[in-house]
Amino acid sequence: MGFLEDWKERNKRIPKKKTPKEVIESTNSKNEFRGIKFTGEELVPVISWSNERAAGRDDQKVYRMVKERGGKEYNDVQTHPYYETPPDDNYLRLFLALPSALDVAQLLGDEKSKIMTIYQRDVETGESMGTTMLFKKPGAGKPYYRGTYKNYKDDYKKNPDNTTVSGTVDKVKEELAKEKMDMRFHPARGYYFNEETGNYEKKKDNLEGKTMIILAGVGILASLFFFSFSLTGNAVSNLNPRDRNILGIVFFLVGLVGLFLHFKRRR
Repeated sequence: MGFLEDWKERNKRIPKKKTPKEVIESTNSKNEFRGIKFTGEELVPVISWSNERAAGRDDQKVYRMVKERGGKEYNDVQTHPYYETPPDDNYLRLFLALPSALDVAQLLGDEKSKIMTIYQRDVETGESMGTTMLFKKPGAGKPYYRGTYKNYKDDYKKNPDNTTVSGTVDKVKEELAKEKMDMRFHPARGYYFNEETGNYEKKKDNLEGKTMIILAGVGILASLFFFSFSLTGNAVSNLNPRDRNILGIVFFLVGLVGLFLHFKRRR
């Protein structure tokens, strides 16, 4: 056996590391998740208890793992739910992709974690819809953090009939900036972050998307039409072969542009 074949054979025997998304989606989708991830390692669950609305972190396990790695820093990972239909009338489904005041306080008070990743997960399908990432900047993590970050869920708990609260995401970013923190949104493929609801939501095929598909289909079919007559030598109106080829190329490019715009929208 040659060197390359031997290397391939040995790699087959090495278990492939699961991505954080794969680890999370292998757990119960209805309960929230807590975990930590060290650089170069697989995400490890550190759940002391969990239900549909919250999850506790096993801090003893976390401290033990940090000690075993010589005080290495980690990424704090958790999930927040997404409900197409809330479980009851008193459960609000807005801004679940945003960090709670407790999330912010925990990250600021944790010396070994500078990043918190919140996966918003559909409780029915178990699919991860996107990740919200919190970053501590230099100077963040005050020893006596007093919870000045406001929990904006209180604003709409008083108005349960509201389906959106404009400007809340900007307010949250302003509050986090005071604590020297940054927040970024990363929708999964096929989803987008809705600033009006504070959730990751599925992209919908609208008129624009259908137009792109029609444009692509018409362009490619028209190009085939002109190219076919050029190949067979049959006449199309008064067009000469050179003009037919040019029109075929133009329509083909129109079709490619339509396809490109369609798939770009879906990403």
